[in-house]
Amino acid sequence: MRLKEKLNCVKEISIKIIDFCLKYRYLIALIVFITLVACKINFSSVDSWQTYIFGGDKVDGVILGQYRTIRSDEWVVQTPYAISQANADGYFELYNNNIGEGANMILGEAPVFDITILARPLLWGYLLFGEEYGFSWYWSLKMVMLFMVSFELALMLSKKDRILSIAGAIWLALTPGLMWWLSTAIVDSYIFGFTIVILFNYYMNNLDWKLRKKVLIAIAMALAIPAFAFALYPAIQVPFALIMAVFIIGGFVKHWQNLKKQDFIIMGLTIFATLLLIARFIAISWNDIKLMTSTVYPGARFETGGDVGIIDTLAKGLLNIFTPYVDLLKNPCEAAFAYFPIIGLAIVAIYNLKGIKQKIKQVDTWIIIALVLVFILLAAFVFIGLPKILAGVTLLYLSPAKRAKVVLGILGIMLSIIFMKKMSDKKIQIFKWWQAGIISLIVVGIVYIIFRLSEYYHTETLTYARYLIVFAIAFFMTYFFIRFNKKVFCVIMIAVAILAGGTVNPIVRGMDVLHKTELATEIQKVVEQDKEAKWIALNNVYAQYLIANGAKTLNGVNRYPNHKMIDILDPNKEYEEVWNRYAHIIINLGYETKFNLDAKDVYDVTLTYEDLKKLEVKYCYVHIKLDDQIIKDFNLEEVFAREDVNQYIYLIN
Repeated sequence: MRLKEKLNCVKEISIKIIDFCLKYRYLIALIVFITLVACKINFSSVDSWQTYIFGGDKVDGVILGQYRTIRSDEWVVQTPYAISQANADGYFELYNNNIGEGANMILGEAPVFDITILARPLLWGYLLFGEEYGFSWYWSLKMVMLFMVSFELALMLSKKDRILSIAGAIWLALTPGLMWWLSTAIVDSYIFGFTIVILFNYYMNNLDWKLRKKVLIAIAMALAIPAFAFALYPAIQVPFALIMAVFIIGGFVKHWQNLKKQDFIIMGLTIFATLLLIARFIAISWNDIKLMTSTVYPGARFETGGDVGIIDTLAKGLLNIFTPYVDLLKNPCEAAFAYFPIIGLAIVAIYNLKGIKQKIKQVDTWIIIALVLVFILLAAFVFIGLPKILAGVTLLYLSPAKRAKVVLGILGIMLSIIFMKKMSDKKIQIFKWWQAGIISLIVVGIVYIIFRLSEYYHTETLTYARYLIVFAIAFFMTYFFIRFNKKVFCVIMIAVAILAGGTVNPIVRGMDVLHKTELATEIQKVVEQDKEAKWIALNNVYAQYLIANGAKTLNGVNRYPNHKMIDILDPNKEYEEVWNRYAHIIINLGYETKFNLDAKDVYDVTLTYEDLKKLEVKYCYVHIKLDDQIIKDFNLEEVFAREDVNQYIYLIN
């Protein structure tokens, strides 16, 4: 067999495999999900605890990759918050008395046995299988849904183009802006927001379907809409909602004349069911929602944008290819952006203005125009700032520019997919190879200028090798995009996506680091013997470890103020500007009660012995060797000590 025939044979087999995978993608996704959960696999940085707190203890569940201590919002805050529900009194109650003196758990991403859990599929595993399998369920389902939603979105954007759909799924799902924030409401908003768009698109494009299929889509919509709302993060929901609105309004306008009475009834019932779930959520949390919105931080914000520098954003974004492997940036999460051909996209968008008068009556044309306008709006908001009235009308005043930046990058990828499909199908070349080469070299020059103007010029961050890699990506990404070479462009973007985002999150088995260390065992032992005892830790992070192991802990992270504690410590509200906030609470022992603000979401409070007795605190975890005088004055009795790593549990007599 000749080489050419062999290659054709391989190509045919590859196409058949791809077609098989696409046809049975949901079955394959289900099998992958079940396998991951059965093996207790997660993608958490929870093993960061071992380097932060344990010293000599080695409880490592990482199979591949590395945990990210920078993701403290996940392993310090979110994970103990969710896990604590499995160790609290009752069966996943609304209020968890192990946090503060009763925290509303439905306001965070924690499982609560209530009808609203129907719209939180990521948390179902906790209720069904307990904390360890539930933890794996959360991470595995999130990752599977992220890829499936990204594929369906790319399928919609590319009008079912096989190559662009596969490449787009990987490109979108692995974008650094999502991978570095995988545990957060940013990804939840993306998943459920575009699930709404995809379901609506399927419904409107298949109005001839049988009633059974339409009802199934309606049920899924009735869960996806509140799921998006329950993310409770308008900073990211508002920018996503602008994009969602374009597709939903466009789809409705395009097909509304074909809607029948049956369709309007189904839509009405879907909206009614959605409103019932949202109303239930608000009704059981109203008082706590008022507490959260009346805080000093985050409280009520009014953002006008413009506080994210374009040079800084682009320079850091271009370095995203290295941040999973090398500590180049102080905070790679905040630096996370997206790779897409910005200048090439602008050129192609401008070119498409040609002949737009003949296409202006087409709804699809209006959808593309609207998406471009949203892109321009978000770019202006992020890098320049908007007048107050425009920020208010668009609701972008609820979104800090650094969060809207993530959505801007995702929209850039979406527009790149749309225009690549549009232009590659037309088989029109607007530039000859040498013209495209010159434009791509100009882009490389602009990249160099960006680096030269950035804080990284003349630093070790920008080595010659890194310059060459970034220049190569900028050149070839631009060149093959404006030449509309779909296959090569897709290969490049898949490679970049995998390198920049695919290795950010580790593959981990289990969560032994939370429950099977010597310290965890001792905490559990004390809690078992004295379940109602209150605890404190002389650090907010260590307090979260107590919470994860079932101890009733006063400090740690409070999403809104614990007024029972505050009324005792600050009855005259002298320090309200300090404690009235979402806060990581550090406790010190001293001889005078006082509060001190360390950061916008961190404060420390000094407690006296009398304060501890008023608060009925019985146990204290300490991560440093206490002064003998403090031990004596606070009447502390050592319950557990491991001096080699400074771990101590004291009984307060």
